[in-house]
This record gives sequence, structure tokens and C-alpha cells, in this order.
Amino acid sequence: MNWSEVWAPLIPLIVWLVARPKHKWVKPVLIYLIVAFIFSAAIDIIWKMQIFSGFKEWFDKNLPWWPTQGGYLKNTVFYNLISISRLLLFAWFFNYLGDVFRKLNRYIPWLFIIFTIINFWPVEKIDDFLWPFEKIEDFSSRLITLETGILLFYCVLYFFRVLRDDKPDGEAASRQIFSVVMGLSMYVALNFFIFLLYKQLTENFEDLAKQIWPIHNFSNIVFCLMMTYAFIKK
Repeated sequence: MNWSEVWAPLIPLIVWLVARPKHKWVKPVLIYLIVAFIFSAAIDIIWKMQIFSGFKEWFDKNLPWWPTQGGYLKNTVFYNLISISRLLLFAWFFNYLGDVFRKLNRYIPWLFIIFTIINFWPVEKIDDFLWPFEKIEDFSSRLITLETGILLFYCVLYFFRVLRDDKPDGEAASRQIFSVVMGLSMYVALNFFIFLLYKQLTENFEDLAKQIWPIHNFSNIVFCLMMTYAFIKK
């Protein structure tokens, strides 16, 4: 389960290599899976491998600027990068599902990018400043919660538009897209409050944070299986 963030995206990626679905919406989903696999592999390799002799020494020699905490290499920057990628790529995915999403995408992804730049502005944190800046190498509950909230809104809007019609037409109502959106909605709904509180939990209740993180891993596996079904279904 600890490595599930790495192997779970491989399931739909392998199926894609076999099935090769041709729909336009497949491209952003495929790119997300590749990005998630690469960044998740980096997360787990840094986490697991630094206990072995020579691994951290290699980082210290070749990447002396890499952030550390308590003598350990930090890997949390990749969670922020996955979050940013997920929002932008699934906004692109929803772009194929109707005019309402295309209208939303004129503003929401750009506002999210502006928020991200402001949130990680590279200055020293000032306690009495109006905006407490964060470091991009730290797990940002603020960023990831916003991202999951936006995607949850997109998912709810999709279900409202599709399910309000007795016989919805078009590719947006296909079983493939419904499966992807269902998987995404379960993932963001289950993890919204985990992401919201996770930074505080790791700082004050580390054991509890470790106990609830498997919920994230399990929901990620389900999400990847739903994308796998979408690639297989004709």
C-alpha cells in the first residue's frame, strides 16, 4: 500500500498501451497518469531509499540545494506539483464536456495559477503580513485543498448537467467519461478534509496523520481503476 501511488497509475497506463483509445479527452488523462507516476515515484524513492548508505550522500554531493528537515530529504514538493498538474490537466479534460466548462476554463485555471504564484512567492515569511507565504518544498494544505475543491465543483456540475436529463446525448454522457468523473469525484471528496488538515496533523498529531493517509492511497487506487475502465470500454 505504501507504494500504491507508484503502481496504481501503471494499471491504466498499461491498458492504454493495449487498447489505444482515440477519444480527444484521453490525452489530458493520459498525461496526468504519466505525471502522477513520475512524481509519485520520486516521492517514494526519496522517502524509502534515503535509509540506505550512500543515497543521501549522493544528494548532498550532486544536489546540495535539495531541502531537508531534521536531517532527512524532503519529498513534499512533488505533492504540490501533482496537485497543480491535476487541476490544469483535468480542467483541460472538462473542456471537452460542454460549453459551461469552456467558459469556466477561461478564468479558473488562470486564477489558480496566479494564486499558486502568490502562495509560493519566494520571500521570507513575515508573521504580521496580510498573506503568510509558503515554501513550495513544503506540503501545502492551502494549495491542494483549493485544487480538490475546484475539481469537486467541476464534478458536481458535470453530474448535475448529465443526470438532469432522462436521456442525455453526446460523448459527455458516455460510460467512459462518466467513469473518469466518478473516480475523480470520489478521490477529491474523500481527500478534501484530509488535505485541509494534513499539514496541521503532521505538525501536531503525526501518528494520526499516518493512520489516515491510507484513505488517500485507497481512493487513488479506485480512481486509477476507474480510468482503466474508461480506457477499456468501447
